[in-house]
Amino acid sequence: MKTHGASGTKMTGRIFQASLFVLLTLLCSCGGPKWQGIGPSHVTHKSKDLPWGARADDIKISTNYDGKGNPAMFLACPGGGVWRSADFTSAEPTWVPLTDNVPNIKPETRRININFVSCIAIDPNHPQTIYAGAGGGPLALLKSADGGDHWAMVGQGMTTNSIFGLTVDDHGYVYVGSNNAFYASQDGGNTFRNVNQLLPDGVDFVDTAYYKAQNAVTGSVYVGVVGRGDNGFLSGMLSVSWDN
Repeated sequence: MKTHGASGTKMTGRIFQASLFVLLTLLCSCGGPKWQGIGPSHVTHKSKDLPWGARADDIKISTNYDGKGNPAMFLACPGGGVWRSADFTSAEPTWVPLTDNVPNIKPETRRININFVSCIAIDPNHPQTIYAGAGGGPLALLKSADGGDHWAMVGQGMTTNSIFGLTVDDHGYVYVGSNNAFYASQDGGNTFRNVNQLLPDGVDFVDTAYYKAQNAVTGSVYVGVVGRGDNGFLSGMLSVSWDN
């Protein structure tokens, strides 16, 4: 396993050290499953006052992250931001942190908060377009249109609550699961609206996924929900589809 900073990246000690996690891949064999650590892990720094790290909350794979047909794996690490490996199938993958130096972030101390990333989504028809849920306030998404090389903030202020889950459909519409609301954007994450017209307050939209069957005209967005509704505790799945 090799861990590198992106070219020209100036790491802050807190953000870099917060990127402590181990990604394990399951290797199937006749003798039973075997686990192998493929990193990144134990990134050291002299700073010790670190609030987060030691886990990867989401994993997504782009089938063509660079526009040349090459795949890459993206990790969401709370406190460590977004990481990428373009050789994740190798015995010792190389990992690059991508979001330490997003431009135009004010104040500078907010960089720590926006790197509290817990979810990632990739546009299925444009695999170089990647979204990540950013922490801090106002809440926003991190967006890259070039496979993770450059990032910008979009959708700032869509919600004052937490961002739990992200997905993108084949029209490029972006969906965000949050507390008491489920947001949709039809303009690449620039503006959002709450499309929850079914469930009452107190219900959280904790994860989401998109699926469209082969040769189907429309697809569906699936949402995991949990909370208290009018008739007591509620948990389960919803399926939502609409005309585009």
